[in-house]
Amino acid sequence: MTPVARHTPLTQHEAQGALAFAERLGGDHASLAAFADHAIAQLAQWIGAEIVTLSYCDLRAGTRKVRTWPNAALGPAEEACFNRYFRAHPLVRFHAAHRDAGAHRISDSWSRARFEHSGLYSDYYRRLGIRSVVAVPVHVDRDRLISFVLNRSTRDFSVSDCRVLDAVRFQLAAGYMAQEARERAQRTMAQLRELLAHAGWAVIVLDRERRVLRSSERALRWLTQAGLADGVLRGAWLPEPIDRWLRERLANPLALSDPGPLALHAGKVKLKLHLVIDDASLTLLLEGAAGETALDEALAPQLTPRERDILRWLGAGKRNGEIAQLLGISPRTVQKHLEHLFDKLGVENRTAAVLRALQLASLH
Repeated sequence: MTPVARHTPLTQHEAQGALAFAERLGGDHASLAAFADHAIAQLAQWIGAEIVTLSYCDLRAGTRKVRTWPNAALGPAEEACFNRYFRAHPLVRFHAAHRDAGAHRISDSWSRARFEHSGLYSDYYRRLGIRSVVAVPVHVDRDRLISFVLNRSTRDFSVSDCRVLDAVRFQLAAGYMAQEARERAQRTMAQLRELLAHAGWAVIVLDRERRVLRSSERALRWLTQAGLADGVLRGAWLPEPIDRWLRERLANPLALSDPGPLALHAGKVKLKLHLVIDDASLTLLLEGAAGETALDEALAPQLTPRERDILRWLGAGKRNGEIAQLLGISPRTVQKHLEHLFDKLGVENRTAAVLRALQLASLH
């Protein structure tokens, strides 16, 4: 396959086929699995293939999981066999090394003779009756390679096949990533609702200009009881005592000391407000008054000292770059510590991590 042929404009027939496929791909689906099943069936029909998969490759672990069309085409034995050759597989190696590359065939990396004399072919593909394979990546990073993979028993995939697959690759990627993000958001919201319900907390979400995006009913009720509910309107700033505290926190992001939560006292109402900063929003966690928490004691068995430091700065409303400067480490290292934190606390984002930590601390 020559580079010139791959990058020439689509013919009218190819463009019409790509457009028709994109229209059949559709919009929202009930789940990520439903999107995958629909997409692989459509690819099999459009391009022509005996087996089509959406393959999830864990580049660190060296393992692959798949959604398959037809549904029973690959089983546990085939999965285990593929994983034995994972790091030597030409498509895995190529797309892991060339993250921006498009459709790529085994025949683009290996000659027919090399492929058919390999253990990968004799142990895996020959048993499936497969001689030609092309992969179309939809997401590649240091940890994951996610691709649609088409398999044929006879003729190789053509230059035209690769060109039209490249034409719809971003449509496939957008559909996959949108569905994945939707499910992640749904899990996060369910997780937050569960944590808030069990811990007796409330939440207010603000935009980066400190204006209210949404508020839980409990937060409104508590601030009303404290005589501060008048400003809790969508698009408005919060009442002055709270907004002033926010301005002070946001004005000095690299402060070496944590001023702690905002304590509000009005008659019998006692509240503490904690700030968590995400890339696109500010989250206020409202805590009903309780005794002093013991965060270090509560989390000591689970977290490393560095993880506790990062969690403490998260609870102080710091972003990754600010935490990196405060601790003298890189933002990438902060992110890796956060990933370990999320795993240990059983959460998926920074707001839930802080809430979970505070909930644990309140039990000690």
